[in-house]
Amino acid sequence: MSKLAISNKLSILNQIDSGVCGKQLASEYCVSPSTISKIKRNGSKYRSLNDNYKKHFRLPNESTSSMDKQISDFVSMANIKGFPINHRIIKAKAKSIARKEGIEFKASNTWFAKMKKRVDLTYYKARGKAINKSADSEQINNWFEKELPEIINAHPEYTIYNAHEIDLQFKSVDQKSYHVKGANKNGVKVAVRDRVTILLCVGINGEKKDPLVIGKSAKPHSLATILYDTKRFNIDYKSSRNASITTDLFDQWLSDWNSELISQNKKVLLFIDNCKAHHVPDQTKYCNLKIIFLPVNTKSNCQPLDAGIINSFKQHYFGHLNCFLAKLIPTEEKVDDLTKAITLKEALEWIQQAWEKVKQLTIINCFSKCHFFPSN
Repeated sequence: MSKLAISNKLSILNQIDSGVCGKQLASEYCVSPSTISKIKRNGSKYRSLNDNYKKHFRLPNESTSSMDKQISDFVSMANIKGFPINHRIIKAKAKSIARKEGIEFKASNTWFAKMKKRVDLTYYKARGKAINKSADSEQINNWFEKELPEIINAHPEYTIYNAHEIDLQFKSVDQKSYHVKGANKNGVKVAVRDRVTILLCVGINGEKKDPLVIGKSAKPHSLATILYDTKRFNIDYKSSRNASITTDLFDQWLSDWNSELISQNKKVLLFIDNCKAHHVPDQTKYCNLKIIFLPVNTKSNCQPLDAGIINSFKQHYFGHLNCFLAKLIPTEEKVDDLTKAITLKEALEWIQQAWEKVKQLTIINCFSKCHFFPSN
């Protein structure tokens, strides 16, 4: 008995349509007549499959077929509306489908890779220019082996912290997108990107300070219903003209923290990058805070937040955003309408939830990776 691929079964169906009898086909393909009869009964199912199934031997089960069809329709709808769609949104949609249908399902990378082939998704990536400044390896080694240990040993009573700002396009829509076969790849649009700056700060023992979020508006309309009480989010919200950190905002943040440290009888050694906004007029007024600037152009190598903490935070944030988008794409007609549904209020909630999900062990490991713990 031969094992027939779906391509063979489609060939058999075409021969049946041409009038070839079942016994002749059974003999030709070395299968039983009952196998030919079964192929004939399932003819409509085989013919409904796309070309990517031709090398398979069996029909997909009903749940897989249903999921694939809904994912294909979902991506097609996003393509028509000109909405860029990434793998995270597709996975979020798949999980939503599984929950509705009561299916036990894990949107793994293996599932995604196989589903892409079955549904025939292609990935379109807009051209971009990457900027990568290489760090001076000699400077980095000197920092790790000499400067950093000397600084830490000179301040045994201080707790080590690291702070860094990130730019977050909180309505971010990728310029990369998956497409169903035949979709117009030139239709990808990118929504207007509302932006905030987030100052994140972590301690060597896994501590996390509440994020400082800096937006453009002093009184965002979306926060009016909660009277701008961003403390309900465990977030400190401030504003500046360009939604960027300023020397005044950084000075105020340091002053507030210094007051907390005095009340806690605690001293902090704060490692931070050497940008203009971090040069406050008088650092001596922070009696319980001492600022240490990281070597120039080495923050990605020497800074714990850049060693994996920020990446973890962003993954959690965009996980919330993608789930939100996956629910709205079928109901919104235009990308602009879709992004209007994402306000600063939602962004603050997702920022808080994402920051809470960053694990203590991740923070400790990133400090270790950047040589803040003495080597054995």
